Amino acid sequence: MLAIVLSRKDFRDYDQIISVYTQEKGKMSLLVRGVKKIVSKNSAYLEPFSIVNITVEKGKEVDYLTRVQSENYLCGIRENLQKSLVATYIVSLVDKLFSEGEVDNKFFSFLQNFLVYLDSLKDLNDKMAVFILDVFAVNLLSFFGFKLSSDEKIINSEFLTYIQVFESAHSPRRARQGGQGLISSSLLQNDPFDTSSSCREVVYKGDLSEIFSLNFEVDLAKKIHKVVYNFLVHYTERKIVDWAKTCVV
Repeated sequence: MLAIVLSRKDFRDYDQIISVYTQEKGKMSLLVRGVKKIVSKNSAYLEPFSIVNITVEKGKEVDYLTRVQSENYLCGIRENLQKSLVATYIVSLVDKLFSEGEVDNKFFSFLQNFLVYLDSLKDLNDKMAVFILDVFAVNLLSFFGFKLSSDEKIINSEFLTYIQVFESAHSPRRARQGGQGLISSSLLQNDPFDTSSSCREVVYKGDLSEIFSLNFEVDLAKKIHKVVYNFLVHYTERKIVDWAKTCVV
């Protein structure tokens, strides 16, 4: 089954518990025997945010991962420190907030596409890294049933239009358009626009490939991030590290 590796932790001398989000069964914790041995063929494929195909064997107390094949190692992320920080934060957030067995095929596709998009980026600065994670957080909340654009505080604020743009990252309209990737990285080379009217145009057109070409002024970007982060902490009722402090270089 297709899976995305979220985390791995040591168990006994040579074994590890691997947390994955799968297309068929949602989040799973699997025991991998001998993965810490030097001769283990599986070790490299089971790094966090790897997209893999796995075979699982049912156990009495814990299920076992018996076979793994790499689908996409996302080398473009691993070769760039900032992209690695962003990807690691994304999968750690999924690992933290999802419960075992929660299945959502749409979220799996969204997560996979998001990581592939990140991998394709040619360049990434601190501002863009935070922006990407803001968009991810807003959509993560949406999958949990918390739509920020429906919150009274957002509706009556200057941030409504921007939040609507962020939420459109997994819009059904995109699927009808037949797009393959979440975002076209080439659009980042276009002239940016930063007005709310332009944001409304993005939502109206359903042209989601333009989301990450938006270029907000620094002060506005900081305000939007603060709103997104505070709402994520509020709705999830969990202690969450601020990505604006940990995912910059």
